[in-house]
Amino acid sequence: MGAAVTAYHLAQARTRRRREKAKEAAPKRSAARAAKVAAMYEEANASYYYGRSVLLAEIEKKLDAERRMIENARDEKEAVRRRMSVGFELLKPTEIGGRIRQPFVEKGLRSDRLGVAAKLFVRGCRKGKNLRSGEERGLIYTRTGRKVLNLDYAYVEGNRRMVSLIRVDLDRYFDGFDDLRARLQALVDAGKLPCMPHVVVGDIQDLRREDLHHASLVRPHLWFILRDAVAFRAPEHGGKGREGPKRLFNGVYRALVHALLPLGSDPDALVTLVRGKNPLSPFWRSESFNDTVFPSLTDYAKAMPEGMTFSRERLAREAAKIQSALPKAASNALFNTASKQAWKILREMHAAGTAEYLDALDDREGLRALLGELMPLDDVLALCEERVSDDQAAYVIDKVIGYASSSWNPVKADQAEARANRHKLAHLVEGLDLKGRQAVAGRASGAAKKDAAREAVIAAMVSVRSVGGPWTRVEVARVAVLDRSTVSRHWRSCEIECDNRCLDKKGSLLTDNSVMSDLDQEDGMRIGPKPYVSPSKRDTGNTVSQAVEAIAAKRKPCPPPPPSVRPSLQDVPEIRVPATARRTAETAPGRAKTDIRGPRTVSAPKLAQRVKTADKAAKYGKAMEVMSPETEAYDARLAEFKVSFRGWIEGGRQGPRPVHPRPF
Repeated sequence: MGAAVTAYHLAQARTRRRREKAKEAAPKRSAARAAKVAAMYEEANASYYYGRSVLLAEIEKKLDAERRMIENARDEKEAVRRRMSVGFELLKPTEIGGRIRQPFVEKGLRSDRLGVAAKLFVRGCRKGKNLRSGEERGLIYTRTGRKVLNLDYAYVEGNRRMVSLIRVDLDRYFDGFDDLRARLQALVDAGKLPCMPHVVVGDIQDLRREDLHHASLVRPHLWFILRDAVAFRAPEHGGKGREGPKRLFNGVYRALVHALLPLGSDPDALVTLVRGKNPLSPFWRSESFNDTVFPSLTDYAKAMPEGMTFSRERLAREAAKIQSALPKAASNALFNTASKQAWKILREMHAAGTAEYLDALDDREGLRALLGELMPLDDVLALCEERVSDDQAAYVIDKVIGYASSSWNPVKADQAEARANRHKLAHLVEGLDLKGRQAVAGRASGAAKKDAAREAVIAAMVSVRSVGGPWTRVEVARVAVLDRSTVSRHWRSCEIECDNRCLDKKGSLLTDNSVMSDLDQEDGMRIGPKPYVSPSKRDTGNTVSQAVEAIAAKRKPCPPPPPSVRPSLQDVPEIRVPATARRTAETAPGRAKTDIRGPRTVSAPKLAQRVKTADKAAKYGKAMEVMSPETEAYDARLAEFKVSFRGWIEGGRQGPRPVHPRPF
């Protein structure tokens, strides 16, 4: 009696028939393609002259793309032919799973040797053009367009739309496949597992134990295979996935993890990734433990009702208690302490937004490693009241780090922070109607925005002052990225706060107060805001004395102005002065605009202000010549200027323009 014909045999027959038809129709397809290319060239040559070159270039570009695709397909076909005839060939040493693999050759396919379970595993992966695989678990992408070649890589990702593969990680070592088989059979006999896992894959390494070398099975992955896949793609995304089967699938996974906790199952692995060690890869050792019994999701749920409703946190606590061999009270106390520390560190990193944290969000293994670096064992034990050994505490802290890194959700963290401020106005809105509550909320929101704007203005002022930029509202508004009216509204209060903050910084940089005090009092000179200096011309002194000497050298006291600009203002309510110019102070001290006007009366306060302006210009070393208009020297200078200015105009404005005398 012959073997029964299954659906697998029918699918293989259909595939062979499709390939035979494609091979028979190959000459017709080649002739049709040649006729199409000839028609394209004929159409391009028949077009007008200027457009012919453009059409020919487009045709060549399209043909080059087709030739590259044909070459890639030919190379992949040759690689598949060699893979099926010669076998898998590793030509150079390669690191897989933390161990260097030397070159080797393996003939045949694992799926032919591991039975029906391996063939169902192949069915649970996507097609070759969409199948993602790689040599590292965190670096998985589509390698080639052929499924048989993609399934040779060490790590593989199953179909995440129609899921029929369940992976359970065992984070411990075993003495071999026989030891693991015996432990799993004990769980099946005790009724904790409905069946053995279908395929087991891991790495065999020689480990030193008690001065002897043992061939150990390192961190194997157990693959449970379903005959009927579960649709995980939502209907709004073009799929037909229902919520009921998906919840049942997740519950079965949690029940399997709970049943395998005594063997070191990892409760933090995400089942929906369908990613793990590839049992069909020649890089690993793999065996088929179950090739006959394929329970459905309902059968799994009936056999393991205890762990179906367990949350991820409860599974992590159970794993910490079982694998650390600690009493329940001590394990929970240490778990709580480590959890508080882990969530605190994650919230701080999220608020800071460091580059390491943002990079680790895309890779949960990276976030787990980063969190492990920030949570040393000694620091966590110092916060815990329970006294446990380091080995036992390491198990618990590892489970906490894995649970926190896999459960961390930045979006929910932002939402929790927003909810924390929801009831802070409850004492103000009690007994008010809707309009009253809205008014209170509006005032609170306005106050918060005002505080944020003030902080931005103060920070911009400090920045402008530190670099010596122009001390104007326009510059501060540009740095703070605010409107000028907003900066003007907060200018006075923010300027005072800026002075206080800059005072603290100056005190920390210049500690020689006696030298600065003498420098301030010498010749009545006042040290004002530092003028803007380009970064290439700034001093780079390393000591306080060098900085003080540099300031003193730059600000040498100027000689006092002539006595004529310092008239006595006592008992002079009004002075008649035939003024011929009016100065308008601008940002830089000493600069002026000249506006020719007739004689006018200058009062005593105006005269005092002009004297002050002249003194300030002299102290800052700006070129401003001051003289009385009633002197003969001024008349001579004015006549000389008129002659020179007329000559400058008649000479075609060559050379520097003559300077007009600036009277008092």
